[in-house]
Amino acid sequence: MGGLYRFKLAGPFMLPAGETLTLPFAAPQISEFTRYATLGNDNQNWRYDSFQARSSGVLERGYRFRVSQNLPGGLITVRDEGRVAGQAELTETASGQLVELMLGRDPDVRYTRSAELIGTERRSNPSRDIDTYRVSYTFESSKAVAWPVEVSDYFRARTLKFDGAELSGNGYATTTAIVPAGGKVTKTFTVVLNNE
Repeated sequence: MGGLYRFKLAGPFMLPAGETLTLPFAAPQISEFTRYATLGNDNQNWRYDSFQARSSGVLERGYRFRVSQNLPGGLITVRDEGRVAGQAELTETASGQLVELMLGRDPDVRYTRSAELIGTERRSNPSRDIDTYRVSYTFESSKAVAWPVEVSDYFRARTLKFDGAELSGNGYATTTAIVPAGGKVTKTFTVVLNNE
């Protein structure tokens, strides 16, 4: 981070002897606030020829929102329901810009993922076979409230269909779910891939 920021105080203040005084320098209005769990945007370990039969772990804690004024960059502390949730680096943010903060691992939300090859359409050239996979995620939460989950899978093969719909050319497919408080939910989808 670099640069110099200048903020105007709302008025004079008095610093009591031997005490610390915290002065607010920005009070943006926050809109479109969402908190969620995710595997992150760099989940590029899924490849058509290397689906793991099963994997599991914990998800990451994420926050998404818009702000009503420009914000300087720097380290921020995030509080959620009265307790510190973690710290994240905020880049300089323009008014109205969508902000996404990732706070690292969230041990309260876990996942198990499995994949199974359920069909292959053979072509004259085996490198152009079309494979169909069934992929299942089971999300489990120990939180006291329902929690949204967003998982993006990246397919390096030419993806033809994701859950019956044509997938856009960027290779990402997103699965979403709401995990009930103290409960679990399973999401299953099929993906059709061209191996060339």
